[in-house]
Amino acid sequence: MKRWVGALLLVCPAGLSAQTKLVPIVNAQFLGGQSFFRSKNTAVTGNAAFQATPSVVFSEKSKLIPTLSSSYRGILTVEELAGGGFLIQEIWDSFLTVKWARQLGESAWSIKPKASGRLSFNNESKGENFGSGLFDYEKASGGFEVERKGEKLTSQIFEAAYYDVRFPNYKALTSKQFGSEIKSGTKVLDFNALDGAYSFEWAMSQKTLSSLMLLGSFRNYPDQFIVNKTGVFETTKRKDTYLAGTASLRGVVGENLFDWRVRTIGGLAVSHARLGSNQNSFDATRTVFIDGYYDYRETSVSPSLSFLLNENQRLGFSWTPARRKYPTRYAQDETGNHYNGVSGRIAEIINLRTQTYAASYVWQFKETPWGKLSLIAQGAVRNARSNMRYEVAYRYNYNSANYFTGLSWEFSR
Repeated sequence: MKRWVGALLLVCPAGLSAQTKLVPIVNAQFLGGQSFFRSKNTAVTGNAAFQATPSVVFSEKSKLIPTLSSSYRGILTVEELAGGGFLIQEIWDSFLTVKWARQLGESAWSIKPKASGRLSFNNESKGENFGSGLFDYEKASGGFEVERKGEKLTSQIFEAAYYDVRFPNYKALTSKQFGSEIKSGTKVLDFNALDGAYSFEWAMSQKTLSSLMLLGSFRNYPDQFIVNKTGVFETTKRKDTYLAGTASLRGVVGENLFDWRVRTIGGLAVSHARLGSNQNSFDATRTVFIDGYYDYRETSVSPSLSFLLNENQRLGFSWTPARRKYPTRYAQDETGNHYNGVSGRIAEIINLRTQTYAASYVWQFKETPWGKLSLIAQGAVRNARSNMRYEVAYRYNYNSANYFTGLSWEFSR
């Protein structure tokens, strides 16, 4: 990480000219509230977030953009980790990135080399010390973006990145919790990846903007060996391919709702993702082999509405139904028996459906020389249902909800 940041700084202009200036942007948010999971609620807790971007502008064509952010969420939430959903009670996430943006001559193209580091603490139980969580991870990344700005296609971005992800605490408990396929190495969750992405924004009209994002990620697990049909580990290592795409549309759908001075903005996003893996699973207790255990397909649709009540108030609603299929992972009953077509059982793969409803309200106070202060209220409800009844390792069926209120502050100069 230090080498990448150092190399990035070396390619930036060494001397500071008279036109060099500092453009700081700072955001902070402090919220209090509660979360609920399967009718269990937390004590009153909080969410907090901080982000600072002290950009250094060398000229109209060159600027250095460092960003430091840190956030804490004291919320009961199911996170996608190690091939399935795990209940996490506290998350503390910190991120540092350094990007240099350089316009190429007089053209519409610019290049943006960047380096970043991330540290994420994920506690499964309340009161657990930060840094001791089973799913804590460290991520170091380096890459670049190439962007072209235009009129109708306001932005096109080609991006490539390489990164390493390490789980420093995962070694000790894996063999006891997650089955024989997890014992195929020592640091079995650590991986490195090469990502490529393309995205664009298209101004369809003065009031409508559409966008598209396509991502391909190729991941290697250097210490996770493949398990075969007999439950024996081979010398081949695990490799995954992740592909994702999102298309969205956002625009003004009304200027004066019911003769009120309310501006209505509608949005719609459609996403599809799929993961393909050469890793399998062998359930030694029931002698069941599952090929491509981590493969899945997921599709989601997210319509949203925002109401700008006046210059300083905004009300927002969204609904996100999603469906995930594991094409080769069998559903199981409460005792762990697989629906794999044996002993009269009809073969049945795992299907997971989620419905997420969210609402938010923002009231911005009068702007001052010291920034913008806003009152925030937000909440969300999620319902997850699956034909999978065996939940010793992963969470498939649950209800969760949360609400938080507090203040947000933004400063820029």
